[in-house]
Amino acid sequence: MLFFKVKSALILVFSPYWCNLGFTLTIFITITYFTTTFWRGIPFMKRKLLIAGLLYGLAVGAASAAVIDFEETPAVSGATPVTLGDVTSMGYLFDSSTNHTHFANNYGGGDSGSTFFGFDNFAGLSTLTMSRVDGRSFSLASLDIGGWFEPSTSVQIDGYMTGGGATSVILALGGFSTYNLDWTGLSSVVFNSLAGSGDQYIGLDNIHVAAVPVPAALPLMGGALALLGFAGWRRKRENAA
Repeated sequence: MLFFKVKSALILVFSPYWCNLGFTLTIFITITYFTTTFWRGIPFMKRKLLIAGLLYGLAVGAASAAVIDFEETPAVSGATPVTLGDVTSMGYLFDSSTNHTHFANNYGGGDSGSTFFGFDNFAGLSTLTMSRVDGRSFSLASLDIGGWFEPSTSVQIDGYMTGGGATSVILALGGFSTYNLDWTGLSSVVFNSLAGSGDQYIGLDNIHVAAVPVPAALPLMGGALALLGFAGWRRKRENAA
């Protein structure tokens, strides 16, 4: 039974798609195991410290989720946006192949309800690549996207997976709308304007992402397995006594 629990935790934690589930399940298995007869042999204060440590690890992993709304650089509603280059927001890099990006707010027919990030194919065919600054894999649940100023009619979004493979979708653009993607295990996402030539502008906002919490999950998993091993050793000693 102990081997099955440990094997299940290892499989789930090391799978990129199920990383958050494995992270949570490791905690659940540990707590469940220690609420057996072995749990009663642990002093009360040590029980409290154990539970606090496990809950803290869970909170650290859950904190990886974020919504990129670009409000750290708010734009004035209706104001002419300033031309920028590559942009970093909330640990994610937005790399424009033409270095022609903007923060805008209710400008040129584009209105996401707040500040949004815009890019265009200023010098012809243009791409925008989104990735994590620290190189970790991430998931992309949903985003708001729409045309503005000289709006693009469509955009192709390609998601490139860590370890190989890709997924893709082509969206027809109008005003800002929310699209659910639910992509996981990503190394990068590339936005490609399909306009071909001429100025065609695309805006992004409220990008729901989550980094794979490997740094938080692995130490917790190691601690959980150590505690499970200790419980197994204690059981064998009691049975031999």
